[in-house]
Amino acid sequence: MDKMTSVIDEIFEMTAIRMNRDKGNGVSILKAEMASIISLIQQLVYSTSKESQEVIKTRLEDDGNTMSMDYSEVDSIPKAKEMLLSYLNSICQCMIEDGQKKNLDMVDKVLVYINENYCNSNLSLKATAAEFFINPDYLSRIFKKKLNVSFKEYVFNKRMERAVKLIAETELRSYQIGEAVGIIDPNYFSVCFKKNI
Repeated sequence: MDKMTSVIDEIFEMTAIRMNRDKGNGVSILKAEMASIISLIQQLVYSTSKESQEVIKTRLEDDGNTMSMDYSEVDSIPKAKEMLLSYLNSICQCMIEDGQKKNLDMVDKVLVYINENYCNSNLSLKATAAEFFINPDYLSRIFKKKLNVSFKEYVFNKRMERAVKLIAETELRSYQIGEAVGIIDPNYFSVCFKKNI
């Protein structure tokens, strides 16, 4: 928000210089600048999904604004800055919240994928990230942020839970249970199982 405020300040400093040069058209220059800025913001908003546009529109209305901001009453730079910052703040907050929601939705999709594939010995953070066309580091961060456990720990815990269940419910040998939960190396499976049970 600080960066946005400083950019708006710079724009209006240049606008003030233009207004001082052409004193008779100062308010017209200010309104033209507002129209230009609002048009750019609207282009950004309209480049988002229909769902995001509706969320932004609702947020603006809740904050006392509309998508087609009425700047006809603007007669001074301080008033223009105040209106514009309020407008931008509503949109930015909405976009931040929407982005966070999408991150959480992505983690939910990844959890479904893990739950369906944890028995696959090739399941890894990198492979899962590739499956969802996202960066592995990014997936790791949002996963840990939502679940307070790393991707690797989560998969490992799922495998161990399933191993305990298989031991209790079947007559499978240790190496068969390891393979069934995605741990191919029987020695590694035994070490992991003994360490965690």
